[in-house]
Order: sequence, then structure tokens, then C-alpha cells
Amino acid sequence: MTSPNDTIAEGLSAALTSLDEGKDMSQLTAQQRTQVDALIKSEWPKLERFFRSKVPYGDIQDVAQNTLLAYVKRVGTPIKDQRGYLWQIARNQVADMYRRRRVLPDGFDSSVHSVMNFGPTMSSVINRKNQLTKALQSLALDQQTAIELKYGEGLTDSEAAIALEVSVATYKRYVSAGLSTLRDQYGVTDLEQLGDAYRNG
Repeated sequence: MTSPNDTIAEGLSAALTSLDEGKDMSQLTAQQRTQVDALIKSEWPKLERFFRSKVPYGDIQDVAQNTLLAYVKRVGTPIKDQRGYLWQIARNQVADMYRRRRVLPDGFDSSVHSVMNFGPTMSSVINRKNQLTKALQSLALDQQTAIELKYGEGLTDSEAAIALEVSVATYKRYVSAGLSTLRDQYGVTDLEQLGDAYRNG
């Protein structure tokens, strides 16, 4: 049985071929096309989940699609870690969207600043899951992203470092600093609960 995400992914793959950007897809070898289709199917629901805590609800699918379009444009370029590169694009799409809308303050630095005030609003009824989601959203964007990629999406340290465009050591510092803030300011100690709140938030 086909899941809704498979249907969306198949539709997106077909749309990528029929849009102006389709020239990028049509120039792929059969093997590259198969790899791109598989990546779209596996990562589409994860991209939607990733953007859910960072951009307004109505923008989630557009930002996810823009991520895949940007990825497809470079798919013929040799890249050491394709999955890490896809997530690098996803991370950059968040700040790019807010920059285009001119809502980021001058000097915005994703390693220091949060996008909590620009993204989705939280329900007025705050349960533990929402508290964890809100706690994640309060972190500097790079810390939030590092923790979500590690505990929510299961990326390796190397893949997540590529996504954040930093060294593995810097990525690990983001994770450590973010977890320290979550523990000290919000009492978050259960990493499994944290990952679950992100995936189901």
C-alpha cells in the first residue's frame, strides 16, 4: 500500500521533471535518477518534520520542495556525502527564507540566534511535548539543528557537520552547548523524549 508520503514524494519527483528545473533531472543518468528518487522518498517526511519547528506551517512544503530543487541542481556534481549535503541545503533554506522576508535582525548569526520569534507559534496549552519543542526552538538555530539532526533524524556526526557546514568538532560543541542549555534552563535530561518530541511535535 502506498503511503501519503510516498504519493507526495512521487508527485514531487514528477514535478521536478516537468518544471523548468526538470532539465536538471532529465540530464541525470538512470542510476542518478534512481538515487534521487530514493532520497526524495526517504527524506521528504524528514524534511517536513525538520521545517515544522522552524518555519510557519503554510511554508513547510514550499521550503522542503525548494530544498530538493536546490539539491537536484547539484546532483551531478561530485559531493562526498549526498545526505549531509541535502541537509546543509535544508538548514540554509531556513535562514534564506527569513532573509528574503526581511524579518531577521541585522547581524543574525545562526550559531548564536534563535528563530523562535519568526517561526511557528506554540499552542497556549503547553504539555511536556510542547515544552520540549519550545525548549528546542529557544536554542540558537545551529544548536537546535545539530540536536534535531542527531537525535531526531539519526544523521551521523559527519553528515550533520556537513549539513551545518562546520567541522565535526564544532558540530559536537553545538550539540553539547545545546544539551547543556536544555538541561540547565528546562530540566531536559531524557534524550529519547527530546527526539520523540521533535519527531512528533
